[in-house]
Amino acid sequence: MFIDNMKTVAEVRHVSEGEGWVAYSLPGEIDHTLMIGEISKEPIDEGSFILQGWDARYHPRIYIRPNQLVTNGRCHAEVKELCPIQPTSRKTYDKILSRTIDKIRAGHLEKAVISKVKVVDRRDQNLFDLYQELKNRYVKAFTFIYHMPGQGTWCGATPEILLHEESGALKTMALAGTLPFNGDLNNVPWTDKERHEQGVIETHVERVLQGLDLDYNKEGPTTVRAGEMVHLLSTYTTDQVSQPEALQSMLHPGPAICGSPQKEAFRWINEEEEHTRDHYCGYLGPWGVLGQKAIFIHLRSMRIYQDKYALYLGGGITTDSDISSEWDETELKAQTMLAVIDNLVYG
Repeated sequence: MFIDNMKTVAEVRHVSEGEGWVAYSLPGEIDHTLMIGEISKEPIDEGSFILQGWDARYHPRIYIRPNQLVTNGRCHAEVKELCPIQPTSRKTYDKILSRTIDKIRAGHLEKAVISKVKVVDRRDQNLFDLYQELKNRYVKAFTFIYHMPGQGTWCGATPEILLHEESGALKTMALAGTLPFNGDLNNVPWTDKERHEQGVIETHVERVLQGLDLDYNKEGPTTVRAGEMVHLLSTYTTDQVSQPEALQSMLHPGPAICGSPQKEAFRWINEEEEHTRDHYCGYLGPWGVLGQKAIFIHLRSMRIYQDKYALYLGGGITTDSDISSEWDETELKAQTMLAVIDNLVYG
């Protein structure tokens, strides 16, 4: 096996050209794992970190071969690329949402997830100080920071599992609906809009599982908290899948990040959004590394440049959507990363 003995050190000093690195922490864990390794386009039997972009035509699934694993490690990392991305203006966002709602009400779509980009200045902030703050703030999320040659440097804290294997059982979820946390999980004022949005995702997951003739157990929907937001969550568990990567591909991109019908929503998003999503709304996670098998949706994330942070923010649009409320929802979601950035500056 090509993994060094697991070490606990403060610093890993060398990352060679062509290697990628990623630091991540599974939900509920205090420690993080730093992985440095070669990038492969082929699955790795011994385990790897998997990274798949939003559009597989441009960012196909890659595998990071773990040459080195370090508990709570840091590596010297600089970002030299300047930000070329323009933020999404309110005028542009409103126009896209208006066109999307019209298309839904005309019966061409049931739901579409429309995203925007918010660009903020980056101070002289060390990448691993940023990640440490992120990890400490969002212990219940899957937190990550990584750099892939030619694909940029990204960081995030996602609450959404695509697929998780534990004790021989596979788990996936339907997560949707977003409201500010009011201090009481038992009394959240969910509307028909949020319940419908979450129901669309449930239908997608159940169709995939039933299409594979899989027996499964469902729990939910229940209300869960993610930072200062709450969502509706249903979980699905099965012990019958022998090819989890095939299931990953069938579940992605689902209604939580794309829309319904899937192909029509995917095409609409790529035509309407002025930015490219790149890794945002893809998926990532360790599969077979240190016994960990967990893949998460690439949400609540940003791309890091030398001079800027580009935050990617989306929301599910249905026939009942209100444009102003949708903008407010994306601004609320921005607080996941802004709270971390601001604390490094002012904390």
